[in-house]
This record gives sequence, C-alpha cells and structure tokens, in this order.
Amino acid sequence: MGAGLLEPVERGSRMKEASVVPRLSCVIQVLAALVFSGATCNPQVSEKARQDSNIHLELAQGYLKDADLVSARREALLAVEKDPQNYEAHYTLAYVFGQMSDYEHAIKHARLAIKNAKHYPEAQNLLGVLLLNSGSVDDAIGIFEKLTEDFHYLTPHLAYGNLGDAYTKKGEYEKAVAALKKAVQLQPLFCLGYYRLGVAYNEMKRSKDALEALETCVTTEDQWGDCK
Repeated sequence: MGAGLLEPVERGSRMKEASVVPRLSCVIQVLAALVFSGATCNPQVSEKARQDSNIHLELAQGYLKDADLVSARREALLAVEKDPQNYEAHYTLAYVFGQMSDYEHAIKHARLAIKNAKHYPEAQNLLGVLLLNSGSVDDAIGIFEKLTEDFHYLTPHLAYGNLGDAYTKKGEYEKAVAALKKAVQLQPLFCLGYYRLGVAYNEMKRSKDALEALETCVTTEDQWGDCK
C-alpha cells in the first residue's frame, strides 16, 4: 500500500510494529462513554455476535499473515457485519482495502475504526497513509501533524516519518528534513526514516548529507521497514 508506515493489523502483536490496543468489553465502553462522550454500547449487538465477530477477525488476521487478501477481506467483512462497532475489524478492513488500492473503501473503514474506538492513533496513522497514497497530501499532513502532538501515541517516530514523506511529496523539503530528523532522533534504529531523509537531502542537492543518511539506512535493521 505505498510506502506509508502502518500499525499492526494483528492487535497486540503496523504490520511490523508492536502496539497494544486493548479490546474493550461492552461494560468498559459504557463506563468510558459516561465519562468522555455519552455514547453507549449498541444494545442490538449480542454477546454472541461480538464473539462471532472476533472469531472472523482472527481468521482475517491469519489470512493476512499468509498474504491472502481476498480471504482476509471476506472474513473482516463478516466481522463488521456481526459487530459494526468492532473497530479492530474496521482497521483490518482498511488495511486490506489499502493493500488492494481500493482507497475509497479503505478510507471509509479507517474512519469507522477511529469513530468506534474513540481514541485510536494507530488508525489515524493508517488513515493518513491512505490519504497520502490516494493523493490527498494536505489532508494526510494535517493528520500526521496532529499525531506528532498525541502524547498517548506509542510510536511517534512513525508519524514523523510519514509527515516527512508527505512533505517530500509536496516539494517542501526543509519541512521534510525537519520531520525526518525528529523521526530518527526518536528511534535511532528507524532505517526507513534515514532512507527518506536521504531522499529529501538529495532533492535539495545536498549530496553529502544524502549519502550519509543512506549509508546509515543500509547499516540499520529494524522492525519498521526493510531498507536493504
């Protein structure tokens, strides 16, 4: 799905990044809603339907590990059919549709994941990547900028990395370099961040800096991008 950096589709394991977003029970959702939003659980979704939804979600994630996008899409669609509030299933669908370059449906489900989870920075990052890959660069920049200010986001270097990539695509290379330098400062093992930094420097005709960044890239191995 383009070069954007994502969160894990398998909740609790980005696709290559560990970030746990606990699965909320109906009771917890109600309590949280009383404090934060006034929203309540959908009484029409039974406990059995939620369990069935999670079974289909686990199947979808298994198919996704095997790169079987068609089967993953089928199971994730069944998951949200059983429980329309299953934000993890919407997240998975958004990723799968993005891999298929179906950005209209991908963006739709990313927004639903964010809506149903109330606070879901990983889904916001995914939405930004989808918007960026679909050509909505300014909208993506707005999302990534907000993410860099979210103190509850466990992997802010991904937001800075995507922000830098978006600025590079927009031709604003100084801003790209600033964001990417912040990304690798936060995570020195972020090899893709060094690669993107090298690209931005190259666009600015700063050959020495570009070479240094790219050399760092190829000597760094991490879980957020294969730079070899």
